[in-house]
Parts: sequence; structure tokens; C-alpha cells
Amino acid sequence: MGIIQFTLYKIFVNAIGLGISAFLFKHVKVESFGYVILGGFVLSLMNFLVKPFLILITFPFHLLTLGLFYFIVNALIILLVSALVKGYYVDGLWTAVGVSIVVSLINILFDIFYGKPKIDIKVRKF
Repeated sequence: MGIIQFTLYKIFVNAIGLGISAFLFKHVKVESFGYVILGGFVLSLMNFLVKPFLILITFPFHLLTLGLFYFIVNALIILLVSALVKGYYVDGLWTAVGVSIVVSLINILFDIFYGKPKIDIKVRKF
């Protein structure tokens, strides 16, 4: 699976997680299906760009809480997505923690049943 297929896979799985969380939590509002797809795209982008930086600066909290602070970092990313996507609303930090748990579980389930996509990087020597 190439990098484009892997990116589309992550957007699709994140969008499914955001959509399921909208059905599970009453404090999550989605205006249309397009906003779920856009939210999946923005979530994938934030996971790639912002999340490593947040994990790096909050590393002492990860050590103190034995990794449980990772859920708070995920919730902050979800709240950032909620602020950037106008049709996707998450009300509150604890709801965002719940959404991040649902999205993480959906990602795990897809990786188990679909198989974690492998990216082959080939280096050619001249």
C-alpha cells in the first residue's frame, strides 16, 4: 500500500470514528456527512503535524501519569478539530476524551481486522 492509499485509509478510519462518536455522545454535533469527512481529514492532518509536538512538550506529564496523559493530548487534538471544522462541534474536554477513546478504538479495530497498512519504501542506488 502506497503513501496515498495509507493517507486515505487513515482519513476514512478517522471519519468513521468521528461519525460513530457523534451517535454515541449527545454533546457532539455534526451538521452533515461532509463535515464528518472533513473532520476526518483535519484530524489526520493534526495527528501528523501537531500531535508529535504536543507529545514532545508534554512528555514529563506522560511519565508522571504512566501514559494516561496521552488521552488528554488526543482530546486537545479533537477540540482543535472542533474549532477548525465549523460543522463539527464537541462540547467540553471530557466529551473530547470520550471521542478520542472511540476514535482510538475504531483505529485499533480497523488495524486488527483490515491489517495495518504497510508502506514499502524503496531506495535505489545508482
